Amino acid sequence: MFFDPKASIDEKRFGMSRPDTLDNQSSLLDDEGPIPEFPALAVDSSSGRILPISQEQRAARREAAIRALRAISEITDETDTDDRWEEIYRNIDEGRPHRKLFEGMY
Repeated sequence: MFFDPKASIDEKRFGMSRPDTLDNQSSLLDDEGPIPEFPALAVDSSSGRILPISQEQRAARREAAIRALRAISEITDETDTDDRWEEIYRNIDEGRPHRKLFEGMY
């Protein structure tokens, strides 16, 4: 393969996947279909505060966030077992003997 120092990383084909951008991300889906994605909120440059949005926009963003969290919570693989989670809870509690977080869950 010929090395071109002016080529982009994609053109060099180093076996790397494309970086995540809004153009190449797959949309998260649930029973209702694709979950809406929103751009970042506008920020006041002088104060650094988020500019106000309407109640309708706020409600739409909240609903999309709830749907996304529900969809993400259903993603599992073969290692996602109750035994594995009990081990995780136990290990966390072992590191916090003074204040156990998951006592009784394993």
